[in-house]
Amino acid sequence: VKWWLALAQASPYKYLSIGDELYEAAYWLRDHAPVVEGFDDITRKPAWSVLAQWDQGHALSYITEKAVVADPFNHGMEASLRYYAAADSREAVSILDEKKVRYVFARDMSLERWQGIYSTFLKLDPAHPLRRGDWSRLFQMRLLMNLPIAGPDGHPFRWGHRLVYISSGGREAIFEYEASAVRGFKKRSWRAGADAAAEVG
Repeated sequence: VKWWLALAQASPYKYLSIGDELYEAAYWLRDHAPVVEGFDDITRKPAWSVLAQWDQGHALSYITEKAVVADPFNHGMEASLRYYAAADSREAVSILDEKKVRYVFARDMSLERWQGIYSTFLKLDPAHPLRRGDWSRLFQMRLLMNLPIAGPDGHPFRWGHRLVYISSGGREAIFEYEASAVRGFKKRSWRAGADAAAEVG
């Protein structure tokens, strides 16, 4: 048994270091999402994964019994950071496709501490919305606030994201990502990114 699993089994709240609402969300996903083929078989790659912030990875993997993209050992950390910091719809869904993500835990990027961490680690350009504190132009935040996002031909489009869970206090949310919903649009003419999002917002 891995050391962090042993600690978690001994006292989940103390050693997993997550809040009550995230704990609630994790159990919801465990009980409502399908079983991940290959999750507990080291000879196979999991059929799909869950994306969350890297520091929550071990806790979520233990509770949900699902494979996660990123963990506190920095495995997959850059992919997680890039998704939450993405202003371009194409970039965000490309990360989910690459990592075979099916569920995404929402992240509140309006908090200054996250803006600083993400900007520094990713070495974001000064013109990037996160550098300017303009978090409302980020793809994931527009989804979370139910704001329009530019899709094919400039029409509002949610890029395969469907809100499936909100915690009792409203501080945690989960999106289900359906890759098939966007696959047919990738080669079509459309306007993407923060500028297009602002046009329809």
